[in-house]
Amino acid sequence: MKIVLAFFDSNIQVYQRKLNGMQRFAATRRWHIENITVQEQAENIRNLLDFWHPIGCIVEGGDENRMTRAMFGNCPVVYINHKESAADAGASVVQFDGNACAELALEELSLTGCAHYAFVHPTFRHRFWSSVRGDAFVRLCAAKRLPCSVFDPGQKDIRRTEFIRRLRPWLVKLPRSCGVFAANDEVASAVAAACSLEGIQIPKDVSIIGVDNDEMVCRNSTPELSSVRPNFEQGGYLAAELLDRAIRFPRRKGSHVLYPPTDVVRRGSTRVFTRKYPEVNTALELIRQKACAGLTAAEALKTFSCSRRLADQRFREVTGRSVLEAIQDVRLAKIQELIAKPRQSLELLAGFCGYESQNSLRKFFKARTGMTLSEWRKKHFGPVTPSPFS
Repeated sequence: MKIVLAFFDSNIQVYQRKLNGMQRFAATRRWHIENITVQEQAENIRNLLDFWHPIGCIVEGGDENRMTRAMFGNCPVVYINHKESAADAGASVVQFDGNACAELALEELSLTGCAHYAFVHPTFRHRFWSSVRGDAFVRLCAAKRLPCSVFDPGQKDIRRTEFIRRLRPWLVKLPRSCGVFAANDEVASAVAAACSLEGIQIPKDVSIIGVDNDEMVCRNSTPELSSVRPNFEQGGYLAAELLDRAIRFPRRKGSHVLYPPTDVVRRGSTRVFTRKYPEVNTALELIRQKACAGLTAAEALKTFSCSRRLADQRFREVTGRSVLEAIQDVRLAKIQELIAKPRQSLELLAGFCGYESQNSLRKFFKARTGMTLSEWRKKHFGPVTPSPFS
């Protein structure tokens, strides 16, 4: 049995998405991925290597200075979401594309008609990914001549309560109609809490968008938080693919690869535009919750107090798409989410995605993507081989 050790240091929901991608590639090489939690990491690497005898390691998240390439000896290593400098010792690095992330965030915030913009760093200022996102956001605002403020809590790590305490006076000084890009969803949640304490209305006064689409965090905020959704599965797949390359070609120089964001999951924290037609917000929320349960356009349009024709016109004016297209967008995202799971059968998708038959789903997917379900899965995640360890 060929074993790969995967060291992780992020919330389990985010890591699971990366692991799905890793396992998809691992199945093609008959690898078993052994997950190592943060508590077992830096101090015990040598003992772990001696016990498991892995063919390679994937090191995810965390403080990039704690687990240096030298600590792994001759064992091939790929870093995911670390500084590119980790590749200086021959390891490959897979990173989330911070520039593309900032572009999506600014695009979403600009739809709200904000007059001012801001970026908020996390309590851990030394995290390089925050600097990449923040610097890109500030640079994009400058290129468009948009005013932009930055909140930096400093180099010292602080707890959430202290973080919110420092945020409050800074938020009060921001111009109203401000779009805030938070380094991640946890930071966005803190910004929302600080706004609530100061009586700042979201999204009327301040619009907020985070990163990661951590549903537990986003949906437990009031209003629910919009978020840039990274393609974590692709990041995990790329990490495993680069590890395979390092194993087969040990003398080859390490690579630096970026994986993109998938899209923006729009929720209540960036829906300023619904002030004109509040019923649009109601319809959008219904679509988000019920599209994959068989919701029809006619049912969604019943949330409006006007005629169906006028309702569809108002919906299209605000969102730039029809109600049916909005429903299809939610279903498409769900289909792609399920396809990304290594053990998900392609023959059992219809019931999960709001379609009466598998044939209807396949026709829709082909029309929207130009590919069959199998072709899309193979393009984004490679061929799927049943795992001998499942």
